[in-house]
Amino acid sequence: MMNSTYKVFTPAGQFDAIFAEDEDIPIEYSGDELAISFFKDWLFINQVSGEHGHLLDSQNLTPRDLYGFCQPQGGVIEVMPPFEDLLAYIQEDATNPVEDNDEQPQEGNTMQNLDDNDSAIVDGCRMRSMKRCCSRWHIWNRTIARI
Repeated sequence: MMNSTYKVFTPAGQFDAIFAEDEDIPIEYSGDELAISFFKDWLFINQVSGEHGHLLDSQNLTPRDLYGFCQPQGGVIEVMPPFEDLLAYIQEDATNPVEDNDEQPQEGNTMQNLDDNDSAIVDGCRMRSMKRCCSRWHIWNRTIARI
């Protein structure tokens, strides 16, 4: 049985969120206890809704809920999935056009001074999302290099 380990970075430290292949086994947290407490408190205080609209609970998270809904703007919490999952998320973002964004796609294939607050659309992909994934990849590489 293979586990998926997601790295979670918080202002209080970092920890691993370990998901078993069997969905009946609850999530396991390993690492800095202060960071784990920060994350659980943040999740409880902010009442985050998951993929199907239900409130997320720190004991019943899925990998998709952790990566997709537990990373607020501003980088308070960053989640780095395993490489295979990261590629799947990037591919999913690329194939699914912006669903909840009211902005219309721009003409052509323009890449104007994009920063973290821009959400310009290039070939149907959210650049902000792509930049976010790429920055997480660099964080992950730096973390692995330290080990």
